[in-house]
Amino acid sequence: GAACTGSGRRGSCCGGMCGAGQDAPGQGGPGSLPNTTPGPVETRYTQLATDRGWVAGQDYIPTQPDEIRTQLQALPQLETASGQTAGDPKAPVHVTIYSDYACSFCNKLHAESVPQLLELAKKGDIYLAYVQVPIFKDTVSSDRAAAAAHAAGLQGKFWEYSSLLFDGAAAAGHDPDKAPSMFSNENLDAYATQLGLDVEAFRTARDSAETTSFIAAQESLGLETLGLRGTPAIIINGTASTGYQPLTAITNTIELEKALVDAAG
Repeated sequence: GAACTGSGRRGSCCGGMCGAGQDAPGQGGPGSLPNTTPGPVETRYTQLATDRGWVAGQDYIPTQPDEIRTQLQALPQLETASGQTAGDPKAPVHVTIYSDYACSFCNKLHAESVPQLLELAKKGDIYLAYVQVPIFKDTVSSDRAAAAAHAAGLQGKFWEYSSLLFDGAAAAGHDPDKAPSMFSNENLDAYATQLGLDVEAFRTARDSAETTSFIAAQESLGLETLGLRGTPAIIINGTASTGYQPLTAITNTIELEKALVDAAG
């Protein structure tokens, strides 16, 4: 799938977790596995897709070897207190999006898929989380946008604020003169006002050391632990993919992961 890459970062991958044919993993990634016979979970996943007549890489996201599935499912999960999640953490399928507000493919994924994913979260089908990986922080200060979205999330408006950030980035992206200031404090405050937030509390949270550390930890999870070279990336239980994925592939993958959970009892 298509992905955005930050300044000085090459390619688009998910370390060794995204299977064969990807770039070398980043520091801390688990590395690639040698070609081996698919394990029972990977085999069952593929069979479930075949039974539905689905084509890998088109109708659904192919999964990883069993060992990597286990590692993916052991990754730290964002807590509801982060303000960047939706749904019940006890839901059978966890969907985590790794994204940057200045990334056009992240914008496309957000616009096309997040509304339906939020509905699935409300129904209890999935636990949805958004991890900030500001790969464009050195060019357009996307880490400022990440901090602002987190601050909005602490007031219960993370997803709405994220939509405004993406809309603003898309508009500024067509005007090179506006791009460097797309995440200015003036714009970030305006979005907070538009959503009816307590702007003073929003500013305090946005500029706090706690928020800076929180965003840095998410960035580390994406860049060091997973070895991401670009955004977006998505992890659905034990299945990971980098680059843009269409909504159908995402929801079909959710269905396959849910079937695995059901089969396991």
